[in-house]
Amino acid sequence: MTDLGSFPEYVPDALPADRLAEWRAAIVDGIASPPHEGRSRSSKSFSFLLTSGGPLLELAEALLRGFVSGPMHQRAMQLFGPDYLFLLDNCSIRRHVSQDASSTIAMHFDGMFLGSEPAVNFWVPLDTVGDTLPGLNFCSNKAVEAAMWKMLCSAQERVGWASVDPDALERLIPQGVKDQLANLLTTPQVEAGHCLLFSSGTLHATQTCPDWQGDRVSIEFRIAAPDAVPSVYASRLHYVARPVVQDGRLDISYEKRDAVPL
Repeated sequence: MTDLGSFPEYVPDALPADRLAEWRAAIVDGIASPPHEGRSRSSKSFSFLLTSGGPLLELAEALLRGFVSGPMHQRAMQLFGPDYLFLLDNCSIRRHVSQDASSTIAMHFDGMFLGSEPAVNFWVPLDTVGDTLPGLNFCSNKAVEAAMWKMLCSAQERVGWASVDPDALERLIPQGVKDQLANLLTTPQVEAGHCLLFSSGTLHATQTCPDWQGDRVSIEFRIAAPDAVPSVYASRLHYVARPVVQDGRLDISYEKRDAVPL
């Protein structure tokens, strides 16, 4: 993967503070309501929200406008230029519920489902996390992380990225490395509405907080360069969005794309 910087990065005041409570309530309601896309009960993609109409459509549009109106937009332009793309199938709202262990996600790379091309995740919790509410665990040793990413890429390149195995990391990594990793975890504390930014080659997992109660709500904005949409993404019908200037202000343009033959 192209070196995009040292991750994770902290982006303060990522979304407007006066909208956080409203958006959090809307996400809790939106996740609780069926259908669930036949996938996890804990998340819904922006593609789903935008094609659902009604309050879910309005929520997705408001969140994307919130992104382009603040510091995340500036950082995205630094990384990928002014025409960066939102990968809407993998942008999502997420609700972790303390009573539902299936909503937590084990150690993984986003590249396990996005492939090896450069892409980044702007992860914004709508609760303060990293202490009593679960945030994200990261590997503090970048050499260990790079070695695990290299092992995963080598294995995937033999079978093709279109058939990414979600259990590949667990199967590939030697037990000794797993034992070492357990002592290398770091968990940043993140205030509600602030952002952690990391790449598809950043190792991370949901933090384990045994005694927490209630919900932890977050938003994931995954973006890529306009000329480097992940190949596993482009190989299927997919939705993207980009920032545009309309009537002198920033807005969002949406596009439905057919699969590109590989």
